[in-house]
Amino acid sequence: MTPCPNCQSNEVYAYKETVPFTGKHVSYLPGLGTMFSAAYVKPVLCAECGLTRYFAQDDARERVKTNGGWEKL
Repeated sequence: MTPCPNCQSNEVYAYKETVPFTGKHVSYLPGLGTMFSAAYVKPVLCAECGLTRYFAQDDARERVKTNGGWEKL
């Protein structure tokens, strides 16, 4: 995970748990959660430049392959 791909700092931190990836009334990974919850991600933050990345948990990454709302680039 380190160094930061933006500023090359080693001050990169990952949250210890996964968290739901939603905003108010919106899912940022639509269709990749379950019927009752949003997809979960692990946030990673560079304390130097503020670059923030979100890594989807395993089951959301598997769902993207079969979910019709997502297309492979």
